[in-house]
Amino acid sequence: MRLFTALGLSAALLLSAQPAAALNAPTLRSQAVCLKVLKKANAARKPAQLQQCDFLYADLSSADLRKANLSEADLRQANLTGANLTRANLSSADFSYANLTGVKISKARFTRAKLSGANLTGIDFTNANLAGVKLSSTIHESDLSDLNFSGANLSGASLELANFSNAIFTNANLSRGSLFRVNFTNADLTNANLSGSSVYAADLTNADFTNANLSGGSLALSTFSNTSFRNANLASTNLTSTDLTQADFTGANLRGAKMPDGSFHP
Repeated sequence: MRLFTALGLSAALLLSAQPAAALNAPTLRSQAVCLKVLKKANAARKPAQLQQCDFLYADLSSADLRKANLSEADLRQANLTGANLTRANLSSADFSYANLTGVKISKARFTRAKLSGANLTGIDFTNANLAGVKLSSTIHESDLSDLNFSGANLSGASLELANFSNAIFTNANLSRGSLFRVNFTNADLTNANLSGSSVYAADLTNADFTNANLSGGSLALSTFSNTSFRNANLASTNLTSTDLTQADFTGANLRGAKMPDGSFHP
């Protein structure tokens, strides 16, 4: 009896020692069950309730997921080529290394979703909500060149090492983001909000930040070459270790900005 009591106490102690995150991790619903839920929802022409579903390696190509709830779903390495995710709830879903080629995502919510290594070829992110999304990993894993993020919400997003060459960010919200060593070559960030963002060691060659808000952020060690900051707000921005002669600051607000020589702009 004492042995069983001791074993029970030991098990309780081991359980209590586990990380809280592991104990609170959601139990995923089986793929077979979730595919049946999707089929039934499509037949009834209703939004599918697929939250916390296990779609690891699943083939969801051309799937009708309009207005579906895929929050906290596991879609790692899934094939969603040509799927329709219009107005879908994708909050905290994991799309790592998934194939999202040509997916329709108009007004979809990607809040805190993981997209590291995902194939995003041909996606139009106009007005999408990507607040807190994670795209960081390696350069080739975050190739977002030529994509349209006009009006998208990327506030607080982790976008390290991403390739945004030729991308469009007009009126996009990139505030409080982490954009370490991103490639903004030829990108259009007109009227974009990057306030409080760290755009550290980035390539800004031919990028257009006209009327953009970069106040309180950092552009330290970034490469300027034919970069436009016309009428942009760079108040209190860190510009150390940059060459300002290669950029156009006509009409820009540089009040309190930390200049390349370490001094502060009046």
